[in-house]
Amino acid sequence: MTELNTQQTKAMDALLQQAVTLHQVGQIHEAEQLYRRILQTYPKHVDANFNLGLIANVAGHFEAGLKHLQLTYEAFPGNTQFVLTYANALANLGFLLDALKIVKTARKQQPDNDDLKKAQRQIDDAIQQSLESPSPSQKEWDPLPELFKAQKWQELESRAARLSTQYKRCGKVWHMLAVALQAQGKDFLDAKRKAAQYSPGDTNLQVSLSSDLLRLGRHDEVEELLKNQVKLYPDAELVHYNLAVFSNNMNRTLEAMNSLNRALEINPEFISALCVMTQLLLKSGNAELATEKLQRALAVNTSNVEEICILAQTLLSLNQPEPAAAQFKKALDINPQHLNSLNDFGIALKALGHREDAEKCFYRAVELQPNFVVALNNLGQIRFENGDLNNAQICFRHALARDPNNGIALFFMASIFINQGKFAEALECLQAAVNRAPAEPLIHFNMGVAFRALGQNDAALQSFQNAIRCKPDFGYAYAQAGDLHGLLGQMEPAEQALTRALELDPQDPRIMTMALAHLPYRVEDPRFAQLETLYAKRANYGNNEREFLCRAYAKAMEQCGETEKASAALVEASAANIPAQ
Repeated sequence: MTELNTQQTKAMDALLQQAVTLHQVGQIHEAEQLYRRILQTYPKHVDANFNLGLIANVAGHFEAGLKHLQLTYEAFPGNTQFVLTYANALANLGFLLDALKIVKTARKQQPDNDDLKKAQRQIDDAIQQSLESPSPSQKEWDPLPELFKAQKWQELESRAARLSTQYKRCGKVWHMLAVALQAQGKDFLDAKRKAAQYSPGDTNLQVSLSSDLLRLGRHDEVEELLKNQVKLYPDAELVHYNLAVFSNNMNRTLEAMNSLNRALEINPEFISALCVMTQLLLKSGNAELATEKLQRALAVNTSNVEEICILAQTLLSLNQPEPAAAQFKKALDINPQHLNSLNDFGIALKALGHREDAEKCFYRAVELQPNFVVALNNLGQIRFENGDLNNAQICFRHALARDPNNGIALFFMASIFINQGKFAEALECLQAAVNRAPAEPLIHFNMGVAFRALGQNDAALQSFQNAIRCKPDFGYAYAQAGDLHGLLGQMEPAEQALTRALELDPQDPRIMTMALAHLPYRVEDPRFAQLETLYAKRANYGNNEREFLCRAYAKAMEQCGETEKASAALVEASAANIPAQ
């Protein structure tokens, strides 16, 4: 074994952390290269070997991964995760008796371990199935992982299809066929269903099939799949939790609670289940019990970053940014490069008013993973709000390069274009965004602004009315619609819309200005009752709002014949519009 000094150990830990981060965000090839660099210096590094074994398994290179997983198992034969992963690799290569042997050995040390019990049942089932229907030989199987790695989908489909006719009950063959079909945009569900059917112990495959079915709206099939998992593994908390999440998504709160209760009976410290239960109890009005569940989750002593992050996200969703920030910090103290914690810590800090620190979090997340779209959106948004439009635009362009249908990035790109006077470009973004979020009032409103700037008043009016339909209390949309009606000579609908705008937002100086452009001012008119009060407090407003307010007051005074007051207000409006030197 190569001995490492303290400095080398720190460098090795930093390299491992970088590799793990790449691994987590799906940059598998880059992570694999770093793991191999670690093994060049320290061939028996447990974490690097284990993660290389996982990568090989996912790619179907079970034989290549086996030597890495064997090393980790031999180093720590009492580690349940190492036992189960090594046994799974052995089973996938057809060495079922060897897999059974190491699981039974581990069970002698941990007779009550539910995961080991479940693994033994699965291997026993696989042995029985292998007696009924053999698997491909290693020589028959080996070309498939190579074709997968080379992304030769047609050839992979052809070989896997041939093997599936010969080995009709071999789950891994059907899985390879499903992967090849899905990569080509073909119908893959039947193959994936068979893969799940013949590999009932492959939890990742079951979850993947559930996700595919949910995305296609096949809710009945998802429910049947999840309930079958519960029947197969009644003592596994995760399957009850998955069913609870599905039931909650279907708005079946009672069923979701029942499944969560069962999961918590099995594992009272199951943080994810406690967090979902907290939200469901709050939704049903049981705040006292919800608080009790949340406190139980907070009391769990865990160093698992994912669990801490889930707990923090729950606190954030409950509008508790301060304790959420504390949990995110705890997660980042353990893993400073945990991307979700970095991004969500930024959200919590922003909610607490610490905008500079929030921006640093978003920037760090993007620095670690340049294609992290959510963090790019958040970094772009905070820069947009700070008036840093050029750097905001860079963020949103990168986000759209990764995901052209990113509704948030499309909306803010349009807002930037509007600020730059590029209204045609803004409309192009907004029309793409409205397809993603047809009920978002701000998208329709900004479309109205862009259409109006381009002189397309009918289209602008329609857009403002769409915004009002989406948000009936959208005062400024009423004002814009009323202003357009007035410009088009449609005085009755103009007055109706502007009156409604003033009712909704009586202190908005922009609305007051538009209203006075079309409605005659009378001191006793209740629609303008706020004007004198607002004008008296104009020093409390920013430059833009103060300019609007002064122009509104000047218009009102002009209509009353108070020419000196009108003139003074106009002078002040002009001064407010001069940028500070």
